[in-house]
Amino acid sequence: MKIFALLAAIMLNVTLYAQTSLKFCVQVDTASGTCTKPTNEFAVSKEGGTISMKLSNDSTFQTEHVRYKIYFVDATGNEALSQTLEQTVQPQWTYAWQDVVFYNSGLYKVMAYSVTDDKETFINSAVLKILEP
Repeated sequence: MKIFALLAAIMLNVTLYAQTSLKFCVQVDTASGTCTKPTNEFAVSKEGGTISMKLSNDSTFQTEHVRYKIYFVDATGNEALSQTLEQTVQPQWTYAWQDVVFYNSGLYKVMAYSVTDDKETFINSAVLKILEP
């Protein structure tokens, strides 16, 4: 019975977030949700550059909090947590956006989670490359 409940919970999470995407862009139009100039590569100066992350779902998020964990990926593929961002969302939203500042070039992996009672449920992930100008 416990295995059935666990499988049902996993299937529910997969169903809720199966059509979710995480994109990077210059900015997100807050009215339409349009991601301006989406790409996975950005050049930023040493003073830093702001990049918008857009998390979209074909359905609704059904959560009030999203957590983004940003990992720096070194040349051998090892990941080190660079920063964590928290965002309050409305459960009925179909997209959310978060601006983040990057200072260093390299490869980054961003993982998005819904958070309920401090329990994380994976939503989606994407890789971003920060280039020197």
